[in-house]
Amino acid sequence: MGEKMKNETQSFEQMDYKDFGFAKKTITPFIQKYLLNVKDGHVHMTAYKIMPGIELYCTDYQTQEHFSGKVNECEYYQIAYAHKGIYESRIDGHRFLRLAEGEISMMTNTYQSFDSRMPMGYYQGVNIIIYPGRMDADTVRFFSFFDIEIDLLFQKHLQGKRFERFVCDTHIIKVLESLYEATRDGDQIHMKIHLLHLLTEFVHYEGAKQRKYYVVTDKKMETISEIKTYIEKNSDKHFTIRELAVLFHISETSLKNNFKLLYGCSPYEFLKRIRMRIAADLLLETNDAIAEIGSEVGYENPSKFSSAFSSVYGISPIKYRNNS
Repeated sequence: MGEKMKNETQSFEQMDYKDFGFAKKTITPFIQKYLLNVKDGHVHMTAYKIMPGIELYCTDYQTQEHFSGKVNECEYYQIAYAHKGIYESRIDGHRFLRLAEGEISMMTNTYQSFDSRMPMGYYQGVNIIIYPGRMDADTVRFFSFFDIEIDLLFQKHLQGKRFERFVCDTHIIKVLESLYEATRDGDQIHMKIHLLHLLTEFVHYEGAKQRKYYVVTDKKMETISEIKTYIEKNSDKHFTIRELAVLFHISETSLKNNFKLLYGCSPYEFLKRIRMRIAADLLLETNDAIAEIGSEVGYENPSKFSSAFSSVYGISPIKYRNNS
C-alpha cells in the first residue's frame, strides 16, 4: 500500500527539456507546461502524467525558428503523432527525423536534437512517453488484461532500431485524432481510454498486415526530401512531375503519393505555397505592381496569379496589401 501511494503522489518522471531552453511551469503534480521563447510565434507543450510511468504531451509549435538541445538520459519509449504541420530534426548527429501530418513515429532512448524546425512554420501533435521501469504493478497488471506488454510491443515494431515512422490509414488516424483532442482539451479520462485503444490496435490487429499502417523507409524519405529542397530552391522555374521523377530516379506514382504523405500536399501545391509566400512578402515590402509580383513568382497571367494567391491566403493580392 505504501509503495502504491508513493507512485500515485510521485510527480513527473525523468525527461528534462531545460537544455532546449524550455521554461517549465508546474500546474499540478500531474500537469506541467513548457514554454520556449521565440521571436515569431510560440512553442508550447502541455504534459500530463496519466499513470505511473506514462506521460502524454500536447505540442503546439508556431515558429520558423530552429532550436536544439539534449534531454537527460533515461530508459523510455515514445510514440509521436503529427496532427498538423511538419516537424524535422537531426538527431544524435547523423539521423534525420521527419514527421508529417497523419504520420506516427516510434522511438527509444534518443536524447539529442542538433537542429529542430517546422518547415511550414507550425506543428501540432501528441507525444506518448512511456518509462517501462517506472510503471507500477497496478499499471502493468492493467495492461496485461489486454495482453499488452510494453517492451514486447516496441521490440516488435522497432525491430532493433531506435527510431521508426509509419503512415496510418483512416482507422488508426481516428484513434490518434481522438487522443490528440483529449490532450488538447485536458481530458485525462479520455486520454487513458484512447491510449488503451491505440496500444490495443498495435498489439492485436497486426496493422502492417492489414494495411492499417506501413513503414516509410529512410531511402524513400531522403529522396522526397531532396525533391522538396529542389522545389524550394527553384520555385521560379516550371517543371513537370515526370521531369522531377526522371531527375531523382523515382516513379511518378511514388513521387506523388509519398510527397503527399510526407508534406500533406502535392508537389504542385507545395510549389504554389512557396510562390505565394514569396509574393506575400513582396506585397508588403515593395511597391511593385501586382502583375509584376505575379510574374516574379512564375505567373505571367495576373488573373491566374490572383486566383492562386486567394486559394492560399483567402483574399486577393490587392486586399492583402491594403489590409496589411
